[in-house]
Amino acid sequence: MRKGIREGTSQQLFRRSRLWLAFWYALVTGGILGLSGVVMYRVLMQSRWVALEREIESIAGTLHDSLEPMLPVSAAPTTERTSTRLNSGHDVMSRMAASGWGGGG
Repeated sequence: MRKGIREGTSQQLFRRSRLWLAFWYALVTGGILGLSGVVMYRVLMQSRWVALEREIESIAGTLHDSLEPMLPVSAAPTTERTSTRLNSGHDVMSRMAASGWGGGG
């Protein structure tokens, strides 16, 4: 009868060890696969982002080149023109504030 008890104990120990090893195998394999997935995701997103930036720069360059000839040719802005633009912007803001538009409380 003692031999049966020992065999049952050794089978139980073997079964427990087998489950423990299977658990660690699954954990390590899952960790490696998860880390690999995150790295692949980052690499793909980085390459797509670079491609998107290049495409936007290309489209912006084409748009600039096609619109530039349509712009009117004028002299360089003078100080007087610039100050007039700044003052007109200030006047608009003053009128908006006086009319109560965008005011607080």
